[in-house]
Amino acid sequence: MKAFQTALPFRLRAVLLAGLFCLLAGAGLIGYRLYLRPTTLTIAVGRSTARRGRSPRSSPAGSPRRSRRSG
Repeated sequence: MKAFQTALPFRLRAVLLAGLFCLLAGAGLIGYRLYLRPTTLTIAVGRSTARRGRSPRSSPAGSPRRSRRSG
């Protein structure tokens, strides 16, 4: 175990400490950004089987249209 107790040079310790600080600061900023992100909630209203867009006015241009003729 005494083999792992070698002292690191001052510059290496400073670089490791600065790198660890930058890593933690970046993780904190990312967490802060995610925390402040607005949350959008979607509320479904009505029946899920309701027909939407089935009126003759909303049919595609090339489809045949049925018209009501009286008489």
